[in-house]
Amino acid sequence: MQQRKIIRIKNLQINIFIRFTIVISFFLNKFSVNIKITQGFRPAIAKLFVIAEYTFFLVATIVVDEFYNTSVKGYYAIGDIVGGQALAHVASAEGIICVEKIAGHKPEPLDYNNIPGCTYCSPEIASVGYTEKAAKAAGYELKIGKFPFSASGKASAAGAKDGFVKLIFDAKYGELLGAHMIGANVTEMIAEIVVARKLETTGHEMIKSVHPHPTMSEAVMEAAAEAYGECIHL
Repeated sequence: MQQRKIIRIKNLQINIFIRFTIVISFFLNKFSVNIKITQGFRPAIAKLFVIAEYTFFLVATIVVDEFYNTSVKGYYAIGDIVGGQALAHVASAEGIICVEKIAGHKPEPLDYNNIPGCTYCSPEIASVGYTEKAAKAAGYELKIGKFPFSASGKASAAGAKDGFVKLIFDAKYGELLGAHMIGANVTEMIAEIVVARKLETTGHEMIKSVHPHPTMSEAVMEAAAEAYGECIHL
């Protein structure tokens, strides 16, 4: 059996914070119900301890710069351990940027506000960028378009009419600030939004980008049109 070697690195800078699970018990119509509020993944550098009904995770994350250098020269860290979004595609992108920088290339730092989040349930959920609330808090004036799959011919034919596509634009410049989707196959559709945001595509450019019909993805074009009062299929 192979033994794991533990390497202790002196002068490694870390952040310490606490995540916790709260267990609330109450009685409703003679039934006891437990509600657990909890965080999902946690880094490997963590200590679990319990006080009364509160479960605490004392979590340490390694401090890195935008190219994943730690405070110790020659040591690098990526993924969940650096405290960002605990997603495989994030860790992969971080690793590529880190290695390209080590190799002497000039990669761009990762834009953590353009990372898609996907929930694989039924119907699926996908989002990227600002929420409406966050965009307003950031000081943007908004144009918002929402197109329901109940108005989609492809969704009707496929028996998948639940859900919608919601797009959030900056009213001044037309920048696509965020997108939120619920429905069949939206975890595939969200990639279009990620590319559009990377290329700084405007609302009118999305409206004029002809989407195939009938498809689920044409709901993106329709949502953009609805944001600018140009949707004719609702």
